[in-house]
Amino acid sequence: MTTQVQTQPTDSNFLTRLLQADGLFCATTGVITAFAAGTWATLFGLEQPFIFTAIGGVVLLYGLALLLAAGRTNQTRLLTQIALGLNIVWVVASFGGLLAGWWPVSTAGKWAIAVLADLVLVIALVQAYGLRR
Repeated sequence: MTTQVQTQPTDSNFLTRLLQADGLFCATTGVITAFAAGTWATLFGLEQPFIFTAIGGVVLLYGLALLLAAGRTNQTRLLTQIALGLNIVWVVASFGGLLAGWWPVSTAGKWAIAVLADLVLVIALVQAYGLRR
């Protein structure tokens, strides 16, 4: 007689997958932002694309670091907490900056900031759910 055992993913596996998804999202966003810096600058109504190259590079490096760390650490809970905190900072800074008028950007730029912040908020909410599981 053969017995089949179904196992549910452990919290650690779930958190690892969340970190990998966050890392992939950040790395992809970083590449798109850095390589399309001129297009973004035009969309945002800015003359210099350097800011998008810099932000894209930092986000790309962060995403790669998350991807590497997610598969190589036993501290997935701590790493998820750190990633969640950084995602919350990104969302608060994005919406705070929009509301305070910190950035002299076009309406399309403001929408792009808001949409990206919304996507990061969704990731943060899923991470918070994963930590509470």
